[in-house]
Amino acid sequence: MISSKTTQIKPFYILCIISLFVPITFITTYTITEVRGDDDQIIPYISDTIDFAPESCIGTFGLSIIAFLMIIVVFIKHLIIKNNIIEKEYSYDKKEIKELRLNRFSTSMGFVSGLSMHGVSSFQFHNANLVHVIFAALFFLCGFIYLLTQTILDIKNSNIITQFFIDNLAAIFEIISALSIFAYMVTFFYEFSNLTLNIEFSGSIKKINGNGGYHNIESN
Repeated sequence: MISSKTTQIKPFYILCIISLFVPITFITTYTITEVRGDDDQIIPYISDTIDFAPESCIGTFGLSIIAFLMIIVVFIKHLIIKNNIIEKEYSYDKKEIKELRLNRFSTSMGFVSGLSMHGVSSFQFHNANLVHVIFAALFFLCGFIYLLTQTILDIKNSNIITQFFIDNLAAIFEIISALSIFAYMVTFFYEFSNLTLNIEFSGSIKKINGNGGYHNIESN
């Protein structure tokens, strides 16, 4: 007879590990970058602090663990929202199906954001700058979409009625994340102020001439 054994894991501890790993990883990489003088900026970009060894080794190790745990958190949150939607018992099925689809879409954005974080840490800027930038863009874009859609789903389906403050706190973080993206674009002002775009529209139209042939009419 084969006996089965169930192991219980508290997801709360996963969040605790992430909360510890994120500051420890970034504080370590930023400190080493500053001590070694690998970057001359007063406040380096995150990519600059994980670009060269040994910072890149520490950054890849820490961020890979964070990305893996982040994907697990996204999946657990998916199951919680799904359960809340099903238990809510909508008066008509179409609304329930719509909510479940939004939950799946939100989860997929969370997965892409988590995988992109792993890509950012694995492909350092000086080794593969294009791949690094693509993963960074996907991380921020998909991460923002995930936060936005999760906030919407939480407002509609959260069973935590007594913790109104927590719901509002989540909304505040979502707003801060959105504003940070637009605030980052402010840094483009200097480059844009020194840039002039020359746009030229040109084309050709074929017209039948008197001999039955064609000649081009250039337009500028």
